[in-house]
Amino acid sequence: MYRAEEHPDIQAVLAEYDRDTTLTIWFKANEAGNDNIRNTLYQNFPSKIMWNRGNYRWTVRKERFAIGRMYYVHPTAEERFYLRLPLTKVKGATS
Repeated sequence: MYRAEEHPDIQAVLAEYDRDTTLTIWFKANEAGNDNIRNTLYQNFPSKIMWNRGNYRWTVRKERFAIGRMYYVHPTAEERFYLRLPLTKVKGATS
């Protein structure tokens, strides 16, 4: 929760949280990437690219072994389930 008395500069607070996520970077990599990256599902992306948490960037993986994980979503959580479903079927999505 934002409290003005604790953080008087709202722009500084917003800048702190204005980062790309793994999903938005995957979309950007598909836009700019080569065919090898573009033909990869989101769940298989970590086998080719590595996410660096410190600087919020993907870098090309040198070793080939990696386990990609996606969060489990139960089908009764309908909206989340159906938003996650295309990531398991669509290669090269850009949005």
